[in-house]
Amino acid sequence: MKKGTKIICIILGVLIILGFIFWTVNYIKIRYIEKDVFNAKIEKITEYEGITTVLIEGLDTNDINHRGKFDFVVTEKTKLLWRGTKIELSDLKEGQTISITAAQEVLLKYPAGLTGVTKVTVLDDELYKKRNTIIKKREKFKIQC
Repeated sequence: MKKGTKIICIILGVLIILGFIFWTVNYIKIRYIEKDVFNAKIEKITEYEGITTVLIEGLDTNDINHRGKFDFVVTEKTKLLWRGTKIELSDLKEGQTISITAAQEVLLKYPAGLTGVTKVTVLDDELYKKRNTIIKKREKFKIQC
């Protein structure tokens, strides 16, 4: 082989190896992106053209970066939980205390926009009381029939 061909092959080999390393590092960053978890109270839930937006206010017990008003869009990727059980979007109510898990990226607007909200957990017992009442009413109805 000529000297020039060897140099070109070495350069291409190094570039391929560097490209693979770069791709692997970025894949890991995207896959395991750091998440913020904080508590908030739901202030308002709005739906417009099939898109549900939740306005929240971070609790005073949070660190300084998670106080104040935020909003986020509930997507099909957002897990809605209460005591580890999946719940429906209709179970979210204004005034509930929730835990938010989201990407650390925040849109600079007012209220601040949370991106990549992956999990919303209802912390209140109100959901339990509501569901328990419904179950008791169903049991009464079955017994009477």
